[in-house]
Amino acid sequence: TSTATAGPWRSNRARGRPSQPVARRAAGEAKQQRKRSATETKSTSRSTKKQRQHRTRIKNLDKNPKQALETHRRWAHANQRRLRDTARGEEVKGLQWSGEFNKCDCNACMVTQVKKAPFQHHTYTRSIIEGERIHSDTKEVPTRSKRGHKYAVCFVDDATRRGKCYPLKRKTDVLDAWRTFLEEEILARGLTVRYFRSDNGTEFTGELAAFNRVRGIKAERSPPKCQSMNGVAEVFWRETFKAVRAILWDQQRGDEWWAAALHFASHIRNHLLTSAVAEVPPEVAWTGKAVDTSRFHVP
Repeated sequence: TSTATAGPWRSNRARGRPSQPVARRAAGEAKQQRKRSATETKSTSRSTKKQRQHRTRIKNLDKNPKQALETHRRWAHANQRRLRDTARGEEVKGLQWSGEFNKCDCNACMVTQVKKAPFQHHTYTRSIIEGERIHSDTKEVPTRSKRGHKYAVCFVDDATRRGKCYPLKRKTDVLDAWRTFLEEEILARGLTVRYFRSDNGTEFTGELAAFNRVRGIKAERSPPKCQSMNGVAEVFWRETFKAVRAILWDQQRGDEWWAAALHFASHIRNHLLTSAVAEVPPEVAWTGKAVDTSRFHVP
């Protein structure tokens, strides 16, 4: 062993220890880390203390429904949850959350903000046989067509969602359209209609109801002023007239051509997949045969 590395006078590197600059730097970093940890702990404890004081203040105000209703009216009948969340923040001053109150005590909200309860997304009486249940609805169009049509009626099969539309000059012509649909679409294929679903319009409760009753077709009507219960026909109208508006705009035609566009739109819709029928379009599910769309072209 050399004299440079022997004895108690050996250097820190020879002894396996860090040099003095490295040791001082490590000690400084450790000191800074302790300071940061202490600052974060102090800030967290201060924030926790403020939150505890705020919760205590809100807890003391929870037993004042009269004050809560007055605050609700002062803030333009805002939702209780939004008022509570706003009051808990520190950015808005002058708002104190006074607790929950009975919503029925606010007559203005009961009259102006009431909403219908949500409907179920799927019906428990979905037909699996073609032509067994037919959905129907009439629609009034603001502009008369070239041939004087003012209304339209649709008949949609529940099992396949295939729909058929007929322009009408008067609402009383619904029965004639229903007869045509039965002869051309139902009886021609050897099918039988058992249920007829519609709203409570007078066009469905008069002669048409008697016509169906004689033939053993049971009427299923939605509640008054509740179109959501006749959703299959309503969705058919929504999708079809979206296409009608697009067709008229694309061809730069006036609104009086809506009847021709309606026939084209309903025919195209029957050849498109829908979420209500798995794997095949309504036209294929209705006929049981593949369809050829190569003849389709821009009208």
